[in-house]
Amino acid sequence: DRSALPVAAAILADGAPADRRAAALVIGKFRSSSAVEPLLRALEDSRPAVRAAAAGGLAATLAVLFPYRRLNFRLAGYDPKLAPAEAAAAVARIRAWWDKNRTKDW
Repeated sequence: DRSALPVAAAILADGAPADRRAAALVIGKFRSSSAVEPLLRALEDSRPAVRAAAAGGLAATLAVLFPYRRLNFRLAGYDPKLAPAEAAAAVARIRAWWDKNRTKDW
């Protein structure tokens, strides 16, 4: 039910830490382009568990959206164990890739 996506995105943005992690897991299961932005924002969450859930969901979503691409966040320098400030450049690279490629016909 796609109506849950905005609700989960709101929880991911403003909920309690355990709720944000759960919301990232839920959003990651939508496997649609509308899930990408909330997951990208969550890559910079203050909690490592939220960042890890967002990274996993984003990787799975992008693999569905771009099945013939081999996307690897670690090659971009992203690791959910890094503090948000340390991962900011990697998140910017992932976001720039998404902004450039999200409308391309692969």
